[in-house]
Amino acid sequence: MMQDKISIKIFSIRDLRDWLNQGIENGLSYNIISNARAYAIANNPFAQAHYPAVAVAYYENNVVGYTAVFADQYYDNNIFWGTTGFVSSSVRGKGIGTTLYSSMMDAAYNQWFASDSSRSALKISEKTGLKIKY
Repeated sequence: MMQDKISIKIFSIRDLRDWLNQGIENGLSYNIISNARAYAIANNPFAQAHYPAVAVAYYENNVVGYTAVFADQYYDNNIFWGTTGFVSSSVRGKGIGTTLYSSMMDAAYNQWFASDSSRSALKISEKTGLKIKY
């Protein structure tokens, strides 16, 4: 089963800051997340260094998907908004999106929300129990 061979790496805000400030990729590549998005996530005033930022899925040492979250605060609670995500067309329908979302939900303390998402993102959101806000 393909899901058994998927590895997920969660990159923190600190990882993104290192990547931007030192030019070190830390396993991220420019085709996964843009510098502009990484900068926005890394310099968010609500984000603490240990917060999750990007989850990347690897299959046979190749990047096959990713998702990212943006930290926010709602009253005294930290919440995370889904900002971007992608699964390679060659592996869609094999559970990678669900695995990515589940991994990021765990990393984001089950306080991850989605807003106005694509149809495929909403489908994965329903499978994983992700909270949808309109």
